[in-house]
Amino acid sequence: VAAIFTAIIQSSSATTAIVIAMSIQGIIGIEAAIPLILGSNIGTCFTAGIASVGSSISGKRVALSHLFFNIGGVVLFLFFINKFAYLVSLTSSSIPRQIANAHTLFNVINAAILLPFLSLFVKLVVKLLPGEEIVIKKGPIYLNKDMLNTPSIALSQATKELVRMGEMVESMLNDVMMSFIQNDLNILKSVYLKEEVVNTLEKEITKYLVLISQRSLSPKQSKRLTDLMNIVNDIERVGDHAENLAELSEEKINEKLPFSEKALNELKFMFSKVQFSLNKS
Repeated sequence: VAAIFTAIIQSSSATTAIVIAMSIQGIIGIEAAIPLILGSNIGTCFTAGIASVGSSISGKRVALSHLFFNIGGVVLFLFFINKFAYLVSLTSSSIPRQIANAHTLFNVINAAILLPFLSLFVKLVVKLLPGEEIVIKKGPIYLNKDMLNTPSIALSQATKELVRMGEMVESMLNDVMMSFIQNDLNILKSVYLKEEVVNTLEKEITKYLVLISQRSLSPKQSKRLTDLMNIVNDIERVGDHAENLAELSEEKINEKLPFSEKALNELKFMFSKVQFSLNKS
């Protein structure tokens, strides 16, 4: 009952406060309150579970870990519930205070017991929720303003950042293609994430190139800078097209639109041509 109530109100603290209020009125004692406190610790897991919907793989793993941690602790404590009630009764002569202490002691003791098994716990959660976390640095990693007074080096740094941007766009196209084939919406999350990064890089690289243009450049360096400016815009547009394709793939998946084998093969052929052009450029 406490687990369901806590899941509805999404707060174990609120459940604990209600149990304390009931004890003040003399409705329940510590023996009846402890099962409610244990139940509230299970109910609070549903809040994390709801929050993890649509989140990254790490977010889902945290929610699952929270659930296993609390359920495991509650099951363990049920075997020693009378002894736990006695231990809690020693902490204070006031039943409301005992209930509050029971909530704290459960979490502290549970953590102390399960801590030695943390590595096994992690392996279990990863096995149940396999996959790799997408970690992408949103900002530039090669653009160094200290190099602006040496245009040749600054242009090389801008080129490296541009290559990184191009590789990200290429991976976006690969992800879109995979989503069309596998009908997997999760793949598209990385596309939208990378599109944000590509937009950021386009702005930062352009700013950096403008700063380089304010230095004294040789004719060859000026031409290279102009070429880089054009390439930045071109790659950013390809990223926009990849995002548009991702939206089409999302619509296809949501509407459950079937693609024939012939259509998929034609799609693969077109994607291969786009990838070839990207690699050549």
